[in-house]
Amino acid sequence: MEFSAAEWSAIHNSLRVGLFVVLVSLPPGVGLGYVLARHRFPGKWLVEVAVNLALVVPPVVTGYLLLQVFKPAAPVGGFLDRALGLRVAFEFPGLVIAAAVMSFPLMVRAIRLGFQSVDPNLERGGGGHFSPSACRWPATGSLPVAFWPTPEAWGSSGPRSCWPVRERGTGPSRC
Repeated sequence: MEFSAAEWSAIHNSLRVGLFVVLVSLPPGVGLGYVLARHRFPGKWLVEVAVNLALVVPPVVTGYLLLQVFKPAAPVGGFLDRALGLRVAFEFPGLVIAAAVMSFPLMVRAIRLGFQSVDPNLERGGGGHFSPSACRWPATGSLPVAFWPTPEAWGSSGPRSCWPVRERGTGPSRC
């Protein structure tokens, strides 16, 4: 199967947009997912509504609103064009922003569920396996555990069948 130059260009652009969306969305997605999973605060439901709004509003409406915000005649789009020389509407940055807006709620939901499945005692060093200091928390605390599939996801004979079970939160498994 051979692709034409136009098809290769579309594949290349899709991969580029996907890479940039992940690079732009992942850090705030991890932070927001952690906050929503671990903290209670007034107005939390408003944050959840704002995050999930892109899932409820039809994609055409979301695209139209983004176009109205980032077109060169709009305040935001005009500022970006004048101050930074960055054109967003109908350009590569616009593709990245639109894809990030549409995928961010799904990313935050998955990350939030990952953090909710980790025993909070791991963050406090309760299991003995992780005793992160305040400056090392995400890299050594619940972040690696939240993003690594459980043994159930691989099946009983999968590569993690002898690893600690996340639901128990502490100690090695039976192996």
